[in-house]
Amino acid sequence: MKKIVSSIFMSTFLLSSASAALNTTVSSVKKKSGFKKVLSNFKLSYYAMYTGASLGGDYKSGSTYNRFDGGTSQDGKRYDATGSTQLYQSFKVGYKLPKNMAVSYGVTFQRNLTDDVEYEQVGGNKATRDNGTSYNNHRISLWVPSVLTGKRASLSFNFFYELPTEKSTNTINESAYSTKQLNQVIAQDSTEVDMEYKYGIGIQPTLAIYSNVKGLFHGFRASYERYVFPEYVKEYEKLPFWCQRANNCNGIQKDKYTYQAQGTKMSFGAYANYLLTDKLTLKSSVEFDWDQVGDQVGTLNEWGNNMDNIGNLSTAYKVNKYMGVEAGVNFSLEEAGLDKTAIFGSLSLSI
Repeated sequence: MKKIVSSIFMSTFLLSSASAALNTTVSSVKKKSGFKKVLSNFKLSYYAMYTGASLGGDYKSGSTYNRFDGGTSQDGKRYDATGSTQLYQSFKVGYKLPKNMAVSYGVTFQRNLTDDVEYEQVGGNKATRDNGTSYNNHRISLWVPSVLTGKRASLSFNFFYELPTEKSTNTINESAYSTKQLNQVIAQDSTEVDMEYKYGIGIQPTLAIYSNVKGLFHGFRASYERYVFPEYVKEYEKLPFWCQRANNCNGIQKDKYTYQAQGTKMSFGAYANYLLTDKLTLKSSVEFDWDQVGDQVGTLNEWGNNMDNIGNLSTAYKVNKYMGVEAGVNFSLEEAGLDKTAIFGSLSLSI
């Protein structure tokens, strides 16, 4: 009898141990499965765009048409958009949310690849642009697809919050210098004015229109961006450069200057893409830009031209599900022509 009881007890113990081990294994598998699912919702993205030579022949080696140097002054004069060939880069880490929404954190910067690119200032004087790497403020973005969906169109939104991560946004750095005069002695007059940039917010809707033509995708994009400063007009003083060069500023009064911060940017554009094959796409788009600076900020009818209004024509190729490449041209809409047209190429990676 004792043997039977002992046997029953042992069997019960073994079954209990096996059940506990099985539950532990199942729990471990569930934990691993849950961790794997969370990990699979993360997405890493990299994007690089190279702005290359202009199609026109009036540029020196290494210089080109660059819309980010263009635009119109407040009195209606065009800025010279001659700039350096440039490499723009973007890194993003994103996380997929329910209903195909996604949140991401992005870091962007650009590098001018050519030294001392000469351009003409609004007043007619010649100057050179800085080379090297410049960084942009970091952004947290929320993508919300298909907010409104109908039989003919779908409306999606991207929202962003911009962090004041770069000192260059907060500070006006001005310097005048000469390395080729006064027996190669450098004379420099620098001014630093703190604008105390707080943050930026933006809303960027995309209206995708359904087409009856197979392979055709088209629609409209817009962007409204607001940047917050304590004040948008800043007055400051500095000594004239000529007396700094002569090293004799005794009794010389400082010149007064006014800086106007950019507080609002807005753009509107349209796109039309045609899928030739599963991997090859013809792309086209136009984009129009406006902004508000200084006392314009907060008004309803005072807007200036931010950057050059632009058009793009390109061909994109999907190498695989992780990689895509694109090549084409972007061109000014105000002054269309070969001189205002630049070649570009891009690479996008996503895992």
